[in-house]
Amino acid sequence: MSDFFKKIINILKQMNYSDFESDKFEKFNAELEELMGGQTA
Repeated sequence: MSDFFKKIINILKQMNYSDFESDKFEKFNAELEELMGGQTA
């Protein structure tokens, strides 16, 4: 599995354990958006 997918999975797991719309959740969401924004299909 590539590092890209490992990072996505890790961020999603962290989001799962964060309260929805909390500061931590928003931080992980921003990280995910940044990571996804750098990829092209």
